[in-house]
Amino acid sequence: WGAQNMSGGQAVAATSAFWLGALTAQLGSYVLIGLIAGAVINDIRGRPTDVRESLRTSARVALPLAGLGVLCTLGIVVGALFLLIPALIFSLWWSVAGPILVIERRGITECMHRSIELTANYRLRIFGLFMAYGILSWILRFAVTYALTAMFASVIEDGSATVAVMVAEAAINVVGALVYP
Repeated sequence: WGAQNMSGGQAVAATSAFWLGALTAQLGSYVLIGLIAGAVINDIRGRPTDVRESLRTSARVALPLAGLGVLCTLGIVVGALFLLIPALIFSLWWSVAGPILVIERRGITECMHRSIELTANYRLRIFGLFMAYGILSWILRFAVTYALTAMFASVIEDGSATVAVMVAEAAINVVGALVYP
């Protein structure tokens, strides 16, 4: 992939691109939750699902969802600093905080507490879904990254795979934000 041949500036650029893509994907996924939850609620209530109404619902809660996304992400990152287990526990606890914010219109920390309550008897099942998604996502991500890197490396004149990997990662993060809320 050319990572071993990176200069200091290239390493900083690659790291910055990774974190920017990850942050964009994370925040984008929380805003996407607003779209999905609004459509699901309309369907449950027997109302027709309208894209414009879902966009309005999402727009009304976009800032709180972004705040929730930042707070949950920070909590998970802090948990990961200690070990993987606390990060996993926090992820399971807060896995439905976004839909709660959209549906119940609670405050950010109230949503996090409510999510802990609602997931109490389902965490093992949620963990199974996380694992299945993670494995399938990893396989797909590897295949797409390999294909995009090969495609972009052939286009770049100097043959530098570093730029190709950065472009591929950015593209994958954008697609990931659209696919997984």
